[in-house]
Amino acid sequence: MDLSRPAHSSFMFGPVRTEAVICCIDPSSRMKESANRIVESLQEINSCLCACIRNIKRSVADLDVFCVFTADEKKRILNLDKLDIKGFEEKYALVKLGYEPTASLTIEYAQAVVNEIGPTTTEMEEELGQWDDINQDLISILSFIDKEEDTRVQIIARLDNAQILERWQELGDIGMFY
Repeated sequence: MDLSRPAHSSFMFGPVRTEAVICCIDPSSRMKESANRIVESLQEINSCLCACIRNIKRSVADLDVFCVFTADEKKRILNLDKLDIKGFEEKYALVKLGYEPTASLTIEYAQAVVNEIGPTTTEMEEELGQWDDINQDLISILSFIDKEEDTRVQIIARLDNAQILERWQELGDIGMFY
């Protein structure tokens, strides 16, 4: 311990307090960055899923138009003993595969994820705001510590030995009355 300096807690613990705040700022900044990356990822996933849903719906609409059977094709399908589907095999195969239920189920699953991403994104944005507030608080604390140390140094620098002795004398005089 440096005995030339007063054993006042602000002198001894000032650097420790500063270091403690700096140590808190670093993980807080990392958490803020992580929350920000998660929000960005969720927004990208949401955008991608919404585009996929639009594409699936557009494809289903195109297939609905394509898979309309003509009257002649319907007669050929109904006549099972002479099932000759040449010329409309693709339509027939698509209808038999049941593209509509598959597309509907895919849209349902994707929409469920999109519906969950909205509240999750909101929650993460709130979390990001909290980390931002924590960071600002820590930076403010660090600033106050720095100002406090600077102020003490300035006060000490302004005092001269005569003033210090005079002040001690006054304190001694006050002590004599008790």
